[in-house]
Amino acid sequence: MQEQPGENPHADVAIELWHVPTPIPRPVLTAAGPYDTYFHLVVTARRGEHLGWGYSGMATRALLDEAGAFAASLFEERTVPLDGLLRVERAGFDTASRGATNALALAAWDLAAREHE
Repeated sequence: MQEQPGENPHADVAIELWHVPTPIPRPVLTAAGPYDTYFHLVVTARRGEHLGWGYSGMATRALLDEAGAFAASLFEERTVPLDGLLRVERAGFDTASRGATNALALAAWDLAAREHE
């Protein structure tokens, strides 16, 4: 049987990282001051014709920047084997790194599920 495009289970997964600040329509006043933006790290994981998405919310721009930097530091290349992407789930050690690994793992599991639909 001939392999179809996007069906090679050994092909690397291309990942993209997006920093997405999202304004809150009605700011909330907290003990720390007004809260008017929610910050998301969004990850896409693509292999062939399949695309998985993951995201994680951060409370501040600084945490978002740290999460993005940690996610980028996990892989020298922007393509990785799917099993490597799935293994990042427990690599976090603080709020930002756990947010990053959550977004990466969610994208990886979403991709794996879409490949087996």
